Amino acid sequence: MFSFFKKKIDKSLPEAVTQEALKAKDPMDWTLTEESTEWQAERYCSICFKHIGHYEVMSNICNGCGSYSHIYSRRAKRKIFNGLKWVWQYKYGNSESEYSIEDKEL
Repeated sequence: MFSFFKKKIDKSLPEAVTQEALKAKDPMDWTLTEESTEWQAERYCSICFKHIGHYEVMSNICNGCGSYSHIYSRRAKRKIFNGLKWVWQYKYGNSESEYSIEDKEL
């Protein structure tokens, strides 16, 4: 009857594995493991590296820095476990060195 009060579960993180059982994910390992989530694609501003939303695409102006016509770059992102907590990993190109890891709020 009160099923709508149930806590929302984040389906993007592995459910069956606890953080104590996870090891730190090697960022150079591009495969899907228990310590990582699937890759996703997103657009970003090539000036300020902010994620671009629908309104910014339609106006062709970045809301983060105000730059014009720099929002059509794409990057891949996924969550990885760094040994302590889940962090974002971004990959910008085909070279193995073109990636970054950011400790943002998930």
